[in-house]
Amino acid sequence: MASTNKKSLFLFFFSLVYFSCSLPYLYGDLGIDASWHESLVMSINKNLIFGKDFIFNYGPLGYLNTLLLPKAVSPFLMLAFHLFILCNYLFIIKLSIDKAGNKWPWVAILAIIVYLPWGFFADSSFTLFYLLIFWLCYFNNTKSYFAVLLGILICTLIFFIKVNLSIIAIGVLLVSLGYFIVAKKLSTVLFALSLINLSLGIYCLSIVLNVDIYHYLYASTKIIDAYQDAMSTMILSKKELLVVLFFTFLILLLVLIYVFINIAYFFKNVFLYLLIGLAWFLCFKQAFTATGHYNVFGFFLFMPPLALLIYLFAVETKHKSLSGKLFIIILFTQIIATQFIRLAYTSYKLKDFSLFYFPDSLKEEISSNPLQIIKVLSLKNPCNYVDKLLNYSYENNFNRIKYTKERQLPKSILSKIGNNTVDILPYEISYLFFNQLNYNPRPIIQTYQANSDWLAEQKLLLSMYLQMLVVLENKMLIG
Repeated sequence: MASTNKKSLFLFFFSLVYFSCSLPYLYGDLGIDASWHESLVMSINKNLIFGKDFIFNYGPLGYLNTLLLPKAVSPFLMLAFHLFILCNYLFIIKLSIDKAGNKWPWVAILAIIVYLPWGFFADSSFTLFYLLIFWLCYFNNTKSYFAVLLGILICTLIFFIKVNLSIIAIGVLLVSLGYFIVAKKLSTVLFALSLINLSLGIYCLSIVLNVDIYHYLYASTKIIDAYQDAMSTMILSKKELLVVLFFTFLILLLVLIYVFINIAYFFKNVFLYLLIGLAWFLCFKQAFTATGHYNVFGFFLFMPPLALLIYLFAVETKHKSLSGKLFIIILFTQIIATQFIRLAYTSYKLKDFSLFYFPDSLKEEISSNPLQIIKVLSLKNPCNYVDKLLNYSYENNFNRIKYTKERQLPKSILSKIGNNTVDILPYEISYLFFNQLNYNPRPIIQTYQANSDWLAEQKLLLSMYLQMLVVLENKMLIG
């Protein structure tokens, strides 16, 4: 079989595995994260205005990350989004394969490790941010304006998924476009056209998605300012923290050594280095503010894709294979670090650690009978994705007895609430979701996040406060 055909066959195989490891949607759940997912959905269902009626760091397309879909949204929109991400992945992989020459099978194997089985190697907003950096670097090397158009599309998506990250993403895009003009890689006409496209895209979608742009951005700056105080916590033990910090700074040291060896080309690579450095810092800040296992795990997943940008775009000295070696070393460092995190998360129990790799729905069966591992194939295949896609119903959120029973309020309380609007303190919004109550939140949801005077003021409207007291009284009656 010709090499070209083999490469195409691999890309097709990668696509199948990608959909085998992805889901088009999720249904409602219980807990703190599930609650804000549901709050987001109910706010979209009620056409609340983001930035005024609803203040959060996630926007009206936040379900592209949470996978919990609003009532009017088809799962085929998720399919379109997943196809968009997949096409980006395939382009990056093909670029990497072409650069590797006759060693391309190794690149193919590494691509599976890096991009799968995670689907998104971070949440969708950080994945999009990574793709933005990729396309800016690609334009810097090729001057293909198509890359800028993709960057504009990605920034627009991030703006309505996670507004705080979008401020940085749009800033990176605008500064990069300015640099391209100075470097004579972009004409002033295309620069102006880019600004128009970005502005029009955000403005038009803001109308469709009920976003007050000014207040949306203003409120987000307040959340960013309060985030460090609200979310700062240490879940890892001191020993675990020292281990993950060792791997963190080992990766940083490896990159600095690479930069020093290629110091003669520093200024030719400075644009690439700055973008990678910014992405590294954002990932580091997210992982080590609320320092828990999953956050740190996500940080390490992001490192090999960043190293891949060096492999693809850095101008090197005579050590042509150095960036490839750097990528491999960082990848294996990441693998060791993430397995340690998994071991720590499972309290160093080897049996629980081994079960970590399997879907939650099968862990108990596999634990009692290892031969049940074959059932993984029924969940991890592209047919499962298609089956879910074709059998979605928003009403299925409320047809699952386990969840509705745990959150079912007594009929006496439900009749007392009736169709009145309702909110809840402090954060378990799933009570409202599963009882399908008339949700009308204080603008800033989840009390723990209101860590500034301005944010606190947004939730102290008298009418909302009285409604909260009613729900608290009812919850006490239940207890």
